[in-house]
Amino acid sequence: MRLPKLLFFLLLGLACWARNRPWSGWVDNCEIQGPRRSGSLILFPLSGSGESLPRCRSLDSALMQEELLVREVREEGDVNRLVVENRGDRPVFIMAGEILSGARQDRVLQHDLWLPADSGEVTVAAYCVEHGRWGYKGGKRKFDSGGSISNVRVRQAAMSESGQGAVWDSVAETQKSNGVSSPSGALLVVYEDGRLSRRLDEIVNDLRDLPEDYPEMNGVAVQIDDRIVAVDVFPDRRLLVSLWPKLVRSYALEALSRETRQTALSRSQVRRFLDDFNNSSWRLIDTPGRGDLYSLHDGDLDGQALEQPEGLAHLQVLGWHRRRRPVRVDPSPWPPAIDLVKPTKPKVRY
Repeated sequence: MRLPKLLFFLLLGLACWARNRPWSGWVDNCEIQGPRRSGSLILFPLSGSGESLPRCRSLDSALMQEELLVREVREEGDVNRLVVENRGDRPVFIMAGEILSGARQDRVLQHDLWLPADSGEVTVAAYCVEHGRWGYKGGKRKFDSGGSISNVRVRQAAMSESGQGAVWDSVAETQKSNGVSSPSGALLVVYEDGRLSRRLDEIVNDLRDLPEDYPEMNGVAVQIDDRIVAVDVFPDRRLLVSLWPKLVRSYALEALSRETRQTALSRSQVRRFLDDFNNSSWRLIDTPGRGDLYSLHDGDLDGQALEQPEGLAHLQVLGWHRRRRPVRVDPSPWPPAIDLVKPTKPKVRY
């Protein structure tokens, strides 16, 4: 039985669109190099066609120069929303997962954000990565850079649309697997732990110069255990270089909880992972910033791609969680630190 012409051309159009996404050519033609190993972390540098985006500032640079303002949406706050404003003369790129420290509790943005110069205030989606605090420190209302990017499992939980509960669970798992505890449940505490910092520094020092060792590198595939758990691509290499110290530290933190030293995957296995997400079903979603934002949720994979008129800014695909968790309904719409504890009826002894 023949398909109606309209349906046929619709399916054909979808198939063509799938192969003509902004990043498809980069993924199809990139060169996989390496592997490079430090402990249980294995990295594969990726080299593909370059882009030249407008010069922009990083989160750290914009905050340091007081050109970027990040604050709560109102005095009493809103766990999953923040206000950002670029007051500078250059755009600012904020990567999803970069930790914002301060205000009522530490947060990460759910999506990559390209904020134009003199943007005015925009509201962005965020997740809490500090479960046990809900109050200003010393009366400080603004956010600073936490100097770190969330590890892979927390990044994926924030990207997966599974809700705030999944992010808190991933932060708690990160603390538990690394033997760290914190009264406020802050993810930053794991990075700041003295014992872990020394081990993190060893891995980071081994892999810090990777972009210099591979001058064409503008992406990376990350292996932990027996699989690829993350791919980050920045066709404009300047973005990769500026974020690399934070990125490699985030990969290292994820690897610290794994004691196994797996054999590195073959390049054909890495290529298979790239092809899998490249051929998956992506959808266009809203962004409060500049450009087009694409989203992927396919089995164990969650991804995003932020495209600017001048070219692709960032492509990220994460696959730490082997199976999808059920969505957990948050206990209340109020911040966690002011949830009321439900009283229990005392047992009566006879």
